Amino acid sequence: RCDNEGWLLDNPMGIRTEREVHAELEGATIYRRMYQKTRDVSH
Repeated sequence: RCDNEGWLLDNPMGIRTEREVHAELEGATIYRRMYQKTRDVSH
């Protein structure tokens, strides 16, 4: 699930980091992005 700018709304790993917990307590915006490694099939 993403917002209108493409940022993930939930932590995809299911385990919150210390920084994420602190940011939520402070009411800060959390920007999440998930990258996926792809295989180069041209070789």
